[in-house]
Amino acid sequence: MALVDFKRLGLGYKLYVDDFYAGCELFRDLLRRDVWACGTMRPHRGGFPRTRVNDFPEGAPRGSVRWLRRDGLLFTKWLDKREVVMCSTMHKAYDDDTCQRRVKRGGRRQVVGVPIPPAVLDYNKIMGSVDLWEEVAGHHQDLHRTCKWYQSFFYHFLDIAVVNAHILHKQLEAARGAPPAGVRSQKSFREELVLQLVGEGSLSSSAAVPSEPPAAQGPHNLKYSSSQGESGALSSKGASSKRRRCTLCSRSTSTMCETCKLFLCFQPTRDCYNAYHRQNNLY
Repeated sequence: MALVDFKRLGLGYKLYVDDFYAGCELFRDLLRRDVWACGTMRPHRGGFPRTRVNDFPEGAPRGSVRWLRRDGLLFTKWLDKREVVMCSTMHKAYDDDTCQRRVKRGGRRQVVGVPIPPAVLDYNKIMGSVDLWEEVAGHHQDLHRTCKWYQSFFYHFLDIAVVNAHILHKQLEAARGAPPAGVRSQKSFREELVLQLVGEGSLSSSAAVPSEPPAAQGPHNLKYSSSQGESGALSSKGASSKRRRCTLCSRSTSTMCETCKLFLCFQPTRDCYNAYHRQNNLY
């Protein structure tokens, strides 16, 4: 509470937090200052009711709810795939809200509506984007084990920047009308980002769009660019393909025009090679 801007207290704000920040004493202090709070909570946190009366019986159906109030706090347990524990100072214990879940009934799985507490419903609605970011970033984290706190901060914010850059990349590709199958996954996006940072995938003079299209200089031949030479043949065993940005669509590609010395995509979903030559009357 010592870090809070007290000018904002008492204005009726509603605060949603995850279990890292949620605490019974914190929620009580906020409530005394007219700030309502809601969040997931770990049952072993200090101040959480130490009673087994609220535990679910064995074999309880999905959607079961248990709750109790204590000192202005509402503690709610909801059974989804696993037990979800919530603490709130602004919600009712139960309402007629439902959510869709796949439940096994009569030997078959079917989608049915199961009860959901208001605290869980609002938390999912408000915190959905935050939890989604953690899910997306969790598959390809840059975080390394370290005893230096500032390194953990650096890697965390690096993850945020990369995930946001990938989201912008998908939005730009959608604006260009690219099919969903042609948009890079987060893994391939990170791989190309690493290549650019080390100078292997950055824009070079050969990949930059020329001010004037090259004049026709005989037949235009398509080839794979090998990192072990410019022979034009396919990469031999053990060799890797050199990738650059496509002159036309700016995506990473290993195919190029041997005559124009330009990297151009040549794939079933995008044929920049032929499109570029037709646009510049090079056939």
